[in-house]
Amino acid sequence: MTSSFDINNDGVIDANDTLRMHVNTVGQILEELQRVLAGIEQATSGKATPLWRDLQTQWQGHYAQMSQGLASKHQASAQVHATFVEGDHTGARIMMG
Repeated sequence: MTSSFDINNDGVIDANDTLRMHVNTVGQILEELQRVLAGIEQATSGKATPLWRDLQTQWQGHYAQMSQGLASKHQASAQVHATFVEGDHTGARIMMG
């Protein structure tokens, strides 16, 4: 009989690694899109400029939310795993103790 239990920690680690990889990919796509969109105002003139400026301001807000959300959700997922492992180890010490 074992003094600890496991919820497929390797599987959780793999899932978090995969999540991090996709978060990085999405982050790179968003950064590239951000660079392209940032240059559009310079390419517009006349009546389109104020309209574009408003849309750009809205995009900046959404971009910041997406970037922050992706990062925080990945960090939360990794922290859940770390907390579970710590609890598992603490439980094992108590049982052996």
